[in-house]
Amino acid sequence: MSNNTPEPKFYDIKKLLTEDSYVIPMYQRNYAWADQEINQLIDDVLDYQTKGSNNDNYYIGTLVVYQQKDGSYEVIDGQQRLTTLSLLTIYLKNNNNSDEPVLSWYQTDNLNLSFECRDKSTYTLQALFNKTLSNNGKHLANKKEDKINSAILNGYKIIEKTLESKVGERDTTLKAFSDYVSHNIKILRVEVPEHTDLNHYFEVMNNRGEQLEKHEILKSHLLSAVQNDSQLTTVINTVWEGVSNMEKYIQTAFNTNLRAKIFGKDWKEFRLSGFDDLTKCFVEDKLEKDSQRKEQEVEATDEDQPMSILQVLSSDKRFSTEDDEQGDDSERFRSVINFPSFLMQVLRVYIHGKKQIKPMDLLGEHDRGLQSKTIRLDDKALLDEFESHILKDADTVKDFIFYLLKCKFLFDKYIIKRQYLNGDESWELKKYLKSNSNSASYNNTFGNSTGEEDDDSSSEGFNKQIIMLLASFHVSIPSMSYKYWLDGALHWLVNHSSEESLSADDYLSYLTNMADSFLFDRYLAEEQLDYYDIVYENGCQPQGKPDNTQSTNDKFLRYGQIRNNFIFNYLDYLIWQDKGGAKGKYQDFEFSFRSSVEHFYPQTPDGIDGMTKYDLDSFGNLCLITHSQNSSFSNKPPLEKLGSIKHKYLDTNEKGKGFPNLKMVELAEGLKGQWTSENQEVSIYSNLIKEHERNMVRLFVTEQ
Repeated sequence: MSNNTPEPKFYDIKKLLTEDSYVIPMYQRNYAWADQEINQLIDDVLDYQTKGSNNDNYYIGTLVVYQQKDGSYEVIDGQQRLTTLSLLTIYLKNNNNSDEPVLSWYQTDNLNLSFECRDKSTYTLQALFNKTLSNNGKHLANKKEDKINSAILNGYKIIEKTLESKVGERDTTLKAFSDYVSHNIKILRVEVPEHTDLNHYFEVMNNRGEQLEKHEILKSHLLSAVQNDSQLTTVINTVWEGVSNMEKYIQTAFNTNLRAKIFGKDWKEFRLSGFDDLTKCFVEDKLEKDSQRKEQEVEATDEDQPMSILQVLSSDKRFSTEDDEQGDDSERFRSVINFPSFLMQVLRVYIHGKKQIKPMDLLGEHDRGLQSKTIRLDDKALLDEFESHILKDADTVKDFIFYLLKCKFLFDKYIIKRQYLNGDESWELKKYLKSNSNSASYNNTFGNSTGEEDDDSSSEGFNKQIIMLLASFHVSIPSMSYKYWLDGALHWLVNHSSEESLSADDYLSYLTNMADSFLFDRYLAEEQLDYYDIVYENGCQPQGKPDNTQSTNDKFLRYGQIRNNFIFNYLDYLIWQDKGGAKGKYQDFEFSFRSSVEHFYPQTPDGIDGMTKYDLDSFGNLCLITHSQNSSFSNKPPLEKLGSIKHKYLDTNEKGKGFPNLKMVELAEGLKGQWTSENQEVSIYSNLIKEHERNMVRLFVTEQ
């Protein structure tokens, strides 16, 4: 090994996985990527592959390594993405069963990735590579289960279950995706010098913190547009810092005097019509405080002096918040989206909602014949998109900042948050308002209740329905990017926020139409509408909703063809509502993150006959559960699953806590009494699931 440290070098995936050997040392944490991270990676790669020129590279980050004496490379940083790339490439290799292999180069005898002192991890990856797990890992032989690392196997299964449907949805092929992965995903390999003290290296890495994030760079660009105006710098910085804390309500970013000027005396309205109004509030606030200081003969401090952009960026202080009542929402609530992704959401609503730019106008000349390109909901494009559309002049910057403030207010009030309170957690839809003196409280957005639903209040019923419908959208797309439902909701809220009192009925009606449009115009449609057309051209009015169950396209309701888990989650919402909603049979049901589409009657049942593939893969036999629930159900026959569901979910006082999937519970209810230990005829079960499917599809086409 040379004494000279090699220069950092970009590797494509083909070169990365064939040239050298890599070892994950035992001090690294176990493999931990799951649905959100893996699906985000796949979506990002597909986005770059299909929306660009197909020659654009996707840069996935860095791989920090240390060369060992035997020539292999110890992975210091980047092991999660390296393992995931290996799993993705193994899956593509294992699909070389057609006349046109999707991946021909990954045919070496051994993997180039192993795990130090973790035999299960190494064995699982090697077994997946060699296809020695039965059915490519879908069903494990019992004798091997004790050798398996479940996290690595689940990572492979996530790819197995989602990749082909995502590829089909983007109108590309597995072969094209494979070629792009092989040559256009780039990773920067960085070698630390020979004889490096790794303990000291890790200490330095931890102490220096992360490099500037893209949104921090963007902030400096925005402030640069108004760098000669200290008042504008103050306004923009205050708004930016307030919005960036997604866990806190935007009102808490301002002192109580400013809060009343911007959000009304009760802090629950948005009173401004433009950036000039916002600036006027700051000017008035400063004049009032200056007057108070003079009356009290208090000398001005350095905090009253204008700050430079450099001082603003390096300061952790907020402007004009010395008497702020912050509240406890930073610990109480969790947002469904992070700040960089929220910026992309607001930019999309700002550009497309105001009709400033049509999708075709965003295309370069070489892309004119391709699918329309819109503002991407991907924070990797943050700087590029803002450079193109916002960072043109000070007026555009000011206009966007005002829009950002308004959207955060609407987001806080009308989009669900996860609440953690008194050791419990739940989805909530709450507004922030002044209670007494300068303290604040959180009341349900629709209705005045601060606790449970009020039987006498129709608004309270709407509040719960909206929570459930929004939650069904969110858990279907847990990644921070590509939340097109949030794009649709914000677009509608911005256009209706000027009304004195936004109607709960109207909001719920719009969200229901959006759900129907996503379902029938995209997920179940032969020719899928783009999300832009659904939201901005059609106003979320469903174009393809059928009049009856017979007209429903069941092609995309079959196992392996389901395009998005929203199909199951929206159905759970409809079941919940059909059974009485907040006061009904499933009143305590709550949406959680479930991502495993499974067969209720298993593919390889233990001790009973198998089903025909057509019936097996029908929608009536499918359910959506977590990976852990999938492991517990495994290949158990339906009778055992029925007993488990009855014991855990039907014969309990909790009535809904922990339900895996309401569709599955409804199926179990339909089978109860007809499917017994004395009567397990497959033909009887087939008829029952056909009836169950008709009942479920009927909920899709019936107005709720």
